Amino acid sequence: MSVHEQSDEIDLRDIAIALYEGWKWIAASIVTAVVIGLLYVYAIVTPHYSTEISYTSSPGGMNVINSMPGTSYTEAQAVEEFSQRLSSYENFRAFYDENPDAITPYLNPDVDVDTALRDFFFENISVSMPSERDDTSPREISLSYTSQVAGADLLNSYFKWSESEYIDVLIGRSHRAVGSI
Repeated sequence: MSVHEQSDEIDLRDIAIALYEGWKWIAASIVTAVVIGLLYVYAIVTPHYSTEISYTSSPGGMNVINSMPGTSYTEAQAVEEFSQRLSSYENFRAFYDENPDAITPYLNPDVDVDTALRDFFFENISVSMPSERDDTSPREISLSYTSQVAGADLLNSYFKWSESEYIDVLIGRSHRAVGSI
């Protein structure tokens, strides 16, 4: 009867010799991985950029409207309502309807306009909403885009258009409140 002894020891010298003898394979693997990574970064991946607009309530910004009888808005309420408008696809669709040339070149031509517009909005535009306890911190709308999109111009146009539309809504509400006296 023979007994085989099994050893759990690792001979580091054998591992070092195997690594030394296979250095060409190791170096070739590292070089290949680096070349593939660089090719991916510079030739395949489209670079993405981002632009943001920060906005907040202005102290006393609602004083003129609140001086009219029957109206009472806080700055926080106005900013919240405006933020909801900015993050609304329907608002973005209305912006597109009035300014189709501002967005059409950036839409996917392989699908219908509504689907392409919806995809563009939900994939690229986001509005930050602070916690309920911190309604005075600045809000931010951001747009991520590729180099083919004039991102800053598009975001500025959308923000200014939304702001103008919201001001018109507030003025309309004030006129109705004054007219009901």
